[in-house]
Amino acid sequence: MATYQKTEIVPRASGIYVIRCRPTGKIYVGSAVDLRRRWDIHRRTLRKRAHHNDPLQAAWNLFGEAEFDFEILEYVPKSQLLTAEQKWIDQTRCTDRTVGFNVIPLASTQNEKTPYTWDGFRDPDGNAVSIVNLTQFCRDHDLDFPSMHRLARGVSKLKSHKGWTHENSVRQRSYIKSYEGKRRKPAPEYTGFVAPGGAFTIITNLSAFCRACDLCVVHMHEVKSGKRPSHKGWIWRDHDESEIAQWRRVAEIHESPHLGNEPVSAPACPQPG
Repeated sequence: MATYQKTEIVPRASGIYVIRCRPTGKIYVGSAVDLRRRWDIHRRTLRKRAHHNDPLQAAWNLFGEAEFDFEILEYVPKSQLLTAEQKWIDQTRCTDRTVGFNVIPLASTQNEKTPYTWDGFRDPDGNAVSIVNLTQFCRDHDLDFPSMHRLARGVSKLKSHKGWTHENSVRQRSYIKSYEGKRRKPAPEYTGFVAPGGAFTIITNLSAFCRACDLCVVHMHEVKSGKRPSHKGWIWRDHDESEIAQWRRVAEIHESPHLGNEPVSAPACPQPG
């Protein structure tokens, strides 16, 4: 493995390279059609503090240019660059923050490289799609590259990304979710609330009731649990089953959820006197 510091002596050949930081031993793995040109570009952007790789740029700023070496790992034909680069990324574990500077565990397609074709993807409609240059495809279709890459590698915790799936996905499902046959749970019933005027009230949808009556549902829950004595005149009082049954009979007669000595005939919201 050849090590270089001066750009002019790097061969003008295609292959896999590594930029090594001497003080830490961390590496950056990449590939290029022209190794000399690639090393020259890296050095110029690093000197300008404009490199696309933030961890590498931070180390360069900290230790200085003299502490970095450019090493050629392997000479590879242009058509095999991405395959070889992926092999070295996996072999060196350079995406591990304790080992290297690479951010994405994928051989990327840049400029003169031959774009890699990804098979196995399915669009949101379930159609099979082959993607050439996944990075650019994600930019063009407003997709998250790491999420799509994880799907392709079969390591995603999700079943899909914005409707896109891959045959390697660990979690498989139909392309269209169906909720047929599923029943919604009935809303809990609250039988202990007492309105500001003293009327006992049965509430079957507390959130909707609070919205209609300008009440805070959180405060009403706190009233029920005993954390708050009252809220806008509303209090909570526990009752036995016989009392609740009697209120239900009265409610059926008056067709109103508000029960008490003088039940109302419409679901109005009692206000403090």
